[in-house]
Amino acid sequence: MSDGVIIDAVRTPLGKGRPGGALAGVHPVDLLAHPLAALVERTGIDPRVIDDVIAGCFSQIGEQSTNIARRAALAAGYPERVPATTVVRPEESTSSTARPTSLTGSPRSEPEGEDAMRRLAQLVVAAAVVTIPVIASAQTLTEAEARAVITPWYVLFNQPVQGDMRTLQEQVLTADYESCWGYLPGECWGREASIKVVGGFAKSIPNMKFDIKEVLVSGDRVIVRGEVSGTPAGELFGVPHTGKSFRIMAIDIQTIRDGKIARTYHLENWLSALGQLRAK
Repeated sequence: MSDGVIIDAVRTPLGKGRPGGALAGVHPVDLLAHPLAALVERTGIDPRVIDDVIAGCFSQIGEQSTNIARRAALAAGYPERVPATTVVRPEESTSSTARPTSLTGSPRSEPEGEDAMRRLAQLVVAAAVVTIPVIASAQTLTEAEARAVITPWYVLFNQPVQGDMRTLQEQVLTADYESCWGYLPGECWGREASIKVVGGFAKSIPNMKFDIKEVLVSGDRVIVRGEVSGTPAGELFGVPHTGKSFRIMAIDIQTIRDGKIARTYHLENWLSALGQLRAK
C-alpha cells in the first residue's frame, strides 16, 4: 500500500505528572492498549487484516521500556501475527536536559519525572497510532473474487431455492452475520433471522428473482445494485393479492470476511412495489 489514510482519531485520558496523579497507577501498556482497542471497536476493522502497528514513545524507560507497541497490541487483543514497532523520537530540547523538568521549568524529583514522562509518552503514542497507514489496509478484493463470494447469496433469492435454506446460508454467511435496513432497534438481525426471512419468500413471492446489475468493490466492501422482481402469492405489506407483478431496485453494501459475508446493509424500494401492485 502506498497511501496512508487517517480514518479515526482517539487519545488516552490526561493525568497530572506526579506520584499521586489520576493515572499514576495505570501501567503504560494498559494505557496504550486502550486507544488501540478503541480504534478497532469504533471503526469496525478486523484486527486480523492489520499489517503493522507503529507507536511513538517519548522515552523508553522503566515500565514503558522494550517494545511497548508490541505489548500494547497484544493487550488490546490484536492477533499475535500482527507485528508492532516502537519509534523513539524525542524532541531535541527535551533530550538535551539531564533531568525531567516541570512545565514551569523547575526540576522534578526522579519518580515524579518518570511519571510525567510516562504520561507524555502515552500521549505521543496515542497521536502516532491514529496516523498509521495500516488501519486503512483492509482486505482488498477483485471484482471476480467479490462476485464469487456474493453470487451464492443472491441465488438464494431466486425462488424456488434448490437445497436446504439453512445449510446454504451457513455456507455463505459468517456465524456473527448481521443484516441491517435501518438504525432503530429491530432493524438489524442475525443469521438465524436471515434464514427465516429469506426462506419466507418461497411462500410470499414464489417466483421471486434477484438480478445483479452492477458490482463495485472497495477493499472488503462490495456494493451491489440489483433488480428484484416477482408476483406475490397473496397479500404483501397490506396490499391485497391482485395477481400483478413488481420490479424494483435494491442496493446492498456487503462486508466480506474470510470468504463469507459478515454484514449486509440493504435498501429495497418496496414503496414502488406497492404502487405497482395497487395500480389500476
